[in-house]
Amino acid sequence: MKKHLLALALVVLAMASAVAQRAITGKVTDQNGEVLIGASILAKGSTSGTVTDVDGTYSLSVPAGISTVVVSYTGFKTRELELGTSNVIDVSLDEALEELSEVVVTGLGIKKEKKALGYAVTTLGSAQIELKPEADIGRILRGKVPGVDINATSGLAGSGTNIVIRGYKSISGTNQPLFVVDGVPFNSETNSDRGFDTGGATASSRFLDLDPNNIAEVSVLKGLSATVLYGEAGRNGVILVTTKTGGGAPKNKKMEITLDQSFHFNEIASNPEFQNAYGNGFQNLASAAFSNWGAPFDPIYYGRNGLRDDGTIAHPYDRASAIPGFSTTWNEAFPEFKGVRYPYIAYEAPTGFFKRGQSKLTSLNVASNLGKGTSLSAAYSYLADEGFVPNNNLDKHNFSLGLNTKLANGLTLRSTFNFITSDRNSPPSGISFNSGPTGSSLFSELFYTPRSIDVLNLPFEDPINKASVYYRGDNGIQNPFWTLKNSNDNEVVRRFFGTINLGYDITDWLRIGYRLGLDTYGQTQRYAINKNGRQIPDGLLTTSNRLNYITDQLLSVSFNKDLGSNFSIDGLVGFNLRRDTRQSTFTTSTQQFVLGLLTHQNFINHNNSSSRSEENQLGALATFSLSYKDYLYLNMQARNDWTSTLEKKPLGCVSICEFVLHRFRSAAWYHQRRRCQLPETAFGLRYLGWLSQPIQYPQHFVN
Repeated sequence: MKKHLLALALVVLAMASAVAQRAITGKVTDQNGEVLIGASILAKGSTSGTVTDVDGTYSLSVPAGISTVVVSYTGFKTRELELGTSNVIDVSLDEALEELSEVVVTGLGIKKEKKALGYAVTTLGSAQIELKPEADIGRILRGKVPGVDINATSGLAGSGTNIVIRGYKSISGTNQPLFVVDGVPFNSETNSDRGFDTGGATASSRFLDLDPNNIAEVSVLKGLSATVLYGEAGRNGVILVTTKTGGGAPKNKKMEITLDQSFHFNEIASNPEFQNAYGNGFQNLASAAFSNWGAPFDPIYYGRNGLRDDGTIAHPYDRASAIPGFSTTWNEAFPEFKGVRYPYIAYEAPTGFFKRGQSKLTSLNVASNLGKGTSLSAAYSYLADEGFVPNNNLDKHNFSLGLNTKLANGLTLRSTFNFITSDRNSPPSGISFNSGPTGSSLFSELFYTPRSIDVLNLPFEDPINKASVYYRGDNGIQNPFWTLKNSNDNEVVRRFFGTINLGYDITDWLRIGYRLGLDTYGQTQRYAINKNGRQIPDGLLTTSNRLNYITDQLLSVSFNKDLGSNFSIDGLVGFNLRRDTRQSTFTTSTQQFVLGLLTHQNFINHNNSSSRSEENQLGALATFSLSYKDYLYLNMQARNDWTSTLEKKPLGCVSICEFVLHRFRSAAWYHQRRRCQLPETAFGLRYLGWLSQPIQYPQHFVN
């Protein structure tokens, strides 16, 4: 039993990366020996990375062939270190004060000098994002941003990614940060909720829809100070994405055309370390049956412990009994195995089940300056990603268009439009039995196979009834090859999102702006399994159709003015209106008529359900900054939200305030958070005290 539990636990390692790895550890400090918490350590040329813990220590698995690690921390010079023979690498970083004067993108797309901020912002350019062997931006950021924990739910193509900024903040709710693309909140959730289960195949995250090769810059905002202007939606942090089509064409070039092609291979990282001492059987007796452990493989046991003198046992398929669920006997279905002896040896590990995957990415970017303040940009990319597991693939097309122009008399227009299609296929791939509604999982079925069973060369289906057959004929374990042939999870997404920005310069220091953003997508998910399997003998078909529609509007007035030679002020006041509409339909069918025909009309029983929700939110927000000689800064931010998911009395709103006073030094700034009160929620509770994180709106009041 212990060996089986160990095999299941190691399955996660089998999907972590594509190559063998070397483990290194160490500590990161500054020049004074003080530990640096959240420093980033990245294996150069790979996606393998980590951050230091509260003691400044780290542990990193470096893929084979990688000889350099990159260590970075905000406000310090980045170091590249060549790996030697030692696996313990301590690093000391020097301060780089000049880096703090760079301009970064903050909340609502406001650009400020980093030294004027009282919070942490990490910015990545396109060179750190493009042409990577990952389909989604979440995995590309892994190991590049201090304080951000990014984990893939599996190694399969198109699977989901979990992003957590500065630790978990909710036990039952989401901990994913808010994505904002070209100024508009972007729906990045994983749609496997509301009763629809993916059958053990992990659902994709919707930031998979972003095209990494069309991203000009990514800024990660951490903590309440950085995300106040986004209200409750930014409680888990905010990731700002500026696309190339949204940023406009390069000002110093009339036209620029970029064509990129990349090709990557991926393989399973490792298999569980199987034992080769004992085979299948019952309490030290060799047998094709299974209960706990069989005889050792040592030849000294030949002629006893259930073994013949030649070290063989009865063939697993040599049985006079009927195949479960059918009148056909094993000997009738497989007459070729009747009376055949089966060598009782440790067979080859089932690595032959997997294949070498490959990923092909083609991207084209065109940007042109048309003159008179007008620029046009367009981008297209195609990704074909085949995983290392058979029948796992992702096809994705991204189309983007951007237009920036000066209309007349200080009026400007910026707009972006994006269309995405994606098609993902995956077999059941949970890491244990009872994954999903069928309880089937390729990995558990495969790695749970005893060493004395040659799973790669045994028939997987009854030639008469096409039923699953396996060495445990009476125990409900499905043959992984039958699962691969007869079950599938398919997800098709069609998505459009875009933004229109109008701006008017009233004076050289005062500007009014209006932004309209739209994000809508339809998602069809289908999980199917034929009848005659072991977990659900009658078959199952589940389909889900979802339509998400989000509109986001912002009306703002911004100012930026020097008050003499010593003081300067800047700020923004605005109103934000957001509407989020969701519609879903679900159909589950059971008891299949004809094997192989997976349509709802081919099933006897049907269960239909649907849901619709609408949430409206109005927000009032303001930010103000006062600077004295570019040395002393006073920053204030506030937002108040009125939402349809809170009771109208007493206030029906959530307030978030932030007050920051700091001076520009290499380190040393302090916060003073203003005490705010939240209204009573539906539970009759009142949130008092120092506000460090906003609450999540109760979803049962969505109307």
